[in-house]
Amino acid sequence: MERKLINYLPYVVREFKEFQGITEGEQPEFELAWDAHEEVFTNQFIDTMGNYGLSRWEAMLKITPKGTDTFDTRRARIKTQLNNFVPYPIRVFIQMLTAIANGEPFTVTIEPGSYLLEIVTEWGASGQVEGLEYLIENILPCNIAISAANKLMCIARGSALLSGGVCFVHNYLITNDYKENNLISGETFAAGGLVNVDFMTLTNDFNETFRSTGTANLGGGIVRTEIIEIN
Repeated sequence: MERKLINYLPYVVREFKEFQGITEGEQPEFELAWDAHEEVFTNQFIDTMGNYGLSRWEAMLKITPKGTDTFDTRRARIKTQLNNFVPYPIRVFIQMLTAIANGEPFTVTIEPGSYLLEIVTEWGASGQVEGLEYLIENILPCNIAISAANKLMCIARGSALLSGGVCFVHNYLITNDYKENNLISGETFAAGGLVNVDFMTLTNDFNETFRSTGTANLGGGIVRTEIIEIN
């Protein structure tokens, strides 16, 4: 800890071994007292209190926390209960939502001359939507029609390339004199979900020459190729 007891003594006695030993032995006890004082201070405010302060408020408000609740979730639930007071004009209701929103966006609109209240939130923290449900059930008048929606934004960056289908190719060639020269140049792009290619050649004289230049880009999910050659 940064605060040392020896630093609270006059300079004239800090160099004495006796005072150094006394303060060193008492240092842990004072650190416990300082930590306890800090905990008492932080537990005075809902936004900073820890498990002890939250447990006290939950006991008074008859709230049963879940095992998976975080401190922020428990704070939002306590704030919701403490905001339950009347009268509650729309301005006060918005203040209640602001307290549990924790800086996340929301909009509240009511159509003039109607009893429809629309609430759109973008809250992702656990307990916030639960707090909104509590306000709707316990704060708003029963003669108000309510439309509430919580939208979770999913932002995806990059690119997704999809191509394919079903491709079947069958080549049959029957000949007694097979001679072929193939010259291929350029680029080839082939992509498919399911590709089935069969090559069958029946010949007594097979003479074939291939010359290929360029690049070939292939992609597919299932590829099945059969080459049957009888000479």
